[in-house]
Order: sequence, then C-alpha cells, then structure tokens
Amino acid sequence: MRLPGRNAYTTGENGRYSEDRMITRDARYLTDLDRCLPAAALSPTPTRGRWRMLEYETEHFRGTLLTAGEETLPPGVTYPLDVSGVHRISIGLYGDCYNGDTVVQVRLTGDPAFTVLTLKEGPDRTLYDLYWKTADLTGRQITFVQLFDAFANGEGRMRRGRQAMIAYIKLEPVAEIERPRPEHQRLYAHNDAHGFTYLFGVTTPEEIYREIEPYRNSDFSRLYWEAGMGDLLYYPGTVGRQLTCAGHDDFWKSNARIHAESWRTMLANGVDQLRLAAEMTHGIGLEFHAAYRMGGFRWPPPEDYWNGPGFFTEHPELRAVLRDGRRAERISYSFPETRRFACSLLREVAENYPIDGVCLIYVRRPPFVDYEPPLVDGFRAEFSLDPRELPEDDPRWLEYRCRVLTGFMREVREEMDAVARARGRKRLAITAIVSGRREENVRDGIKVEDWIAAGTVDTLIPYTMAPGLDSSAVSFPDARDAAYWAGLAKGTACEVPISVLPRFMTPEEYRRTAARYYGAGAETLFFWDCAYHAYYNQYAWNTMRRLGHREEIAAWMQSGQPEMPAPTVPLLSLGGWNLADDTPG
Repeated sequence: MRLPGRNAYTTGENGRYSEDRMITRDARYLTDLDRCLPAAALSPTPTRGRWRMLEYETEHFRGTLLTAGEETLPPGVTYPLDVSGVHRISIGLYGDCYNGDTVVQVRLTGDPAFTVLTLKEGPDRTLYDLYWKTADLTGRQITFVQLFDAFANGEGRMRRGRQAMIAYIKLEPVAEIERPRPEHQRLYAHNDAHGFTYLFGVTTPEEIYREIEPYRNSDFSRLYWEAGMGDLLYYPGTVGRQLTCAGHDDFWKSNARIHAESWRTMLANGVDQLRLAAEMTHGIGLEFHAAYRMGGFRWPPPEDYWNGPGFFTEHPELRAVLRDGRRAERISYSFPETRRFACSLLREVAENYPIDGVCLIYVRRPPFVDYEPPLVDGFRAEFSLDPRELPEDDPRWLEYRCRVLTGFMREVREEMDAVARARGRKRLAITAIVSGRREENVRDGIKVEDWIAAGTVDTLIPYTMAPGLDSSAVSFPDARDAAYWAGLAKGTACEVPISVLPRFMTPEEYRRTAARYYGAGAETLFFWDCAYHAYYNQYAWNTMRRLGHREEIAAWMQSGQPEMPAPTVPLLSLGGWNLADDTPG
C-alpha cells in the first residue's frame, strides 16, 4: 500500500520530522520495496525461498516491508533506484524486541563487497534509520541479501538465515562524498582474521572483502590483520601448519568444523585470505599490517582440535619450565630456536605479501618466558644466585628475564630491516600489543621502555588495565593511566595509541571514552576485533568510525553530552495488524 500516485515519501524542501534526527536536507523515502526484482523472489505469504511482503503504515508514510526468517533463505533482490547524483543512503530496518537483532547485507552496483547492517534488538513496532554510506547513485542499483550463519550437524554443513526486516531506503542529496582528511585519520583497527570465518563459513574473495568494506571513507587509517598464531598460519605458507585441523572429524563446536572446512576450501581453491585482505585494505586507502599471536602453539581440551604434528610436538625441549621444575603446555621464547621460528614466520609474510608492517601480539596466552635452563643458568652465572630460591617478584630476576624479549624485538627489527632493504623500502613498521599494566608486562618478561629506547618498536599499544586482559571491561578506567602511556614515548619515534575497550559500547560511551583518552594526551585510538562492531551494532559503528573527528567530540562534550538515540519512526500497522491493539502476555 503506497501513497496515491507516489512511490516515495519526501520530507519537502529542507523539511524534517521530529523523529528523524539525522535529516538536515531534503530526503526521499523509497518505501515501495515490492518493486524489487526479480518479482519471483517476493511473496505475499510466508514461503521458503522468497521474501515475504508486509504492508505497513506510519504517521508519515506507507510502504511494503520485506522480511526473511531463519529458514527462508531467499535469493538476493535488487531495487531499481533510477536516481542520479551523490546521496547519503540510509536503510530503514524494523526493530523487534521479541525476535532479536535485524541484519541485512546491502550492496550498490559496482561495490567490491556487501556491507552488513545490524540493528540491535530494541523497542518493538518501530522502524530504525541506519546510515549506510554516501555514494554517487548515477546508473546504480541497490541489492539486499540475507546474511547466513554457517553451522554443521551430523548431516554436514547447513545454513541458517539471520532475521531480516527491511522497510525503506532513505536518500538525501549532497554535493559530494566526504573523503577522509589526514587530521581525522587517527584510528587503528584489528581483525583476528578467523572470527568471521568461524561464524559465517567464509570461502570467497567477496566474503573477505566484506570485512574491510566498512572502513571505506572512515577515520581509520590502519588495519591489523592476523597472519598466524604459534605455528598456525592464516595464509598458504610453508614454515608452519595450516588451519585445516587435518585428521579431526569431531569438533567441540560446530562452528569450529565450519572454520576448518572453510580453510580447506580456500586452500584448495587458491583463495589467499591474507593477500586479498591486504589488497582490499590498500585499495580503500588504509595501511595493512600483518599481526602474529606469539602464543597458541598448544591448545587445551576440548578445543585441542587446533593441535597436531608441528613445532610443539617436534620440540618438547622448548617447552616452558615452571618455578617448581614442571614443564608447561607452552613454548618458551627463552630458547633461540623459538625466536628463530617466529622470525622465520614474520619474514615469510613480509617477503611475500604487500604489508606495511608486522605486529606482535603479547596479550594472548602469556607469559612467553619462565624458568628455562638458559635463563636460570645465565642468572646464576651473573648473580651467583638461584632465581628459584628468590621471591617471584625479585627485581633482579624480573629485569634479567626481560632481556630475552628485548633481544627478540631486536632480532625482529633486523629481519624486517633486511626485508625492507631487499624490497627497496626504507622500513617496515613494527607494532607490539602489550598489557596496560607496567608491572604485569615486567612480570611477563616485557620491558617496553627498553624497546622504545632501542628503536625496535614503532607503535606500542597498551591493551587494557583489566585483570586477565579482559576485553569486556573498560581498558583504562582512570585517565591518568592512559596519560602515562600517552606520554611514555614523547620525543621518540614511537607512537602509543590507546586501546578502546570494551569491544561493544553505546554511541555516547564511545564519544565519552574517546574524549577522556584524547584529554589524557592520546593522539591515536586502537580498536580490538573492530570488524565485529559493524556486525553487531551499525548505529554504534557509525559513531565509532568518526571518532577521529576530535572537534566533533569536543563540541558534543561542551554541549552537555546529549543522548544520541537512533532516528526512529513508530509503526501504526504491520501486515494489516493495528499495532495500537496491545495484547500483553
């Protein structure tokens, strides 16, 4: 049901209505989604393989809403825009507090990948206005595709659709696309390079590009993409093992099977995730840095399907030694063989991929040194003392242990400099992600002051102050701790971005956190597992992707930190149901 003689609602010349806080220009609401093609993919009743059409009405406009549930699995549909010029594009999604999140994939003709828009479950009977992107729409159409989770059962791999409820396309004409400005590009992101494969069964270039597309025209200037952990490789290399879980046919979680099978498929089809990610990232104007988790050589049950013949099984003599003499289920960097292996992995990546630097992740499965014979014997020779008979926090012992990883950072620097010279470049950057607690770093054999003084680290990222490196807690509750890190490398060539955690916040929390860290002296902000924000809350992502606009944040703070609710349009009816007819329970 549409307004007579019209296929869209227009707010009028410079018009707006009170619920839509984003409109600053004349906006068109394309509500007639029953025009989507092919028509055979639409149905007025629930039908497997076809989008269901539901008529709806608001105070301002009427339209046709497209829905798809977990079992619908319809093909993609395209709306014929027939529009010219540059426009801000928003998508209206229906919020349903009873059925969970609303998710849809959206793509314009010519885009390298879909973008995933996610509306967190909210008040029922409401349309939410989610800004997507600004683009020139001349000669282009818009396509909607349901997002599928991949999972496995006894019969093999299956798909389950994410709930999709699309109400309208909103277009606002603008003069030009806002391009990133250097003074705003002060955000760095990290992607673990396997979580999205675990969730969605990624096997194609387009599905990899989908992880990177949200950063286009944002305040992000750098992406850290994991290339390996322990001796597991996230690329088709030769120095370690592949993520195929070879020999395993029973997995603790079905998504682990999907993850392994996806890597088997990519390797068999010649899909190089790391190369594709690097090329796509450079293509949208960001730096690309390959990250490495220094732990992860060995995994405990029930997730021991990651284990297999490799560095850990071949070198039992390189296992860490605890204070009481027992061998730990970890590989130690006290041994030169371990350090040489890690350097060989980083060198293989640097020599074969178009990267701008490497990143060493020290915040997953530490410590990396303990009471191994090389350390114990060396300390005895220098101090005539047995460190196992000293208090665990004896400063002499802790300082001595730090020499190992300081030396390792020097070895990595030498390797990367050699690769850079061979590639005709001045330098490959080195980043290290460490604990936000200095005492915790020293306890784990990490003395960042020595790394900075030696020039072995270009970017140092303090991850969090939270106990246990908890990513669900605030990283620096006391701004003075952030200030300590922000000032640590002043006057040196090293930069220190401040990590923004927890992973998921409201728009207001993102702005307040950014303001605190900027106020503490931070020049750059870092976001762990950043891609998941685009999946789990598009409205928060739209705030997060602009956190390099310091002047915008400052103005908001000075205005009293007003709430930033999502623009909404209350529904009056849906599918012929008068929504004023409330029947509790």
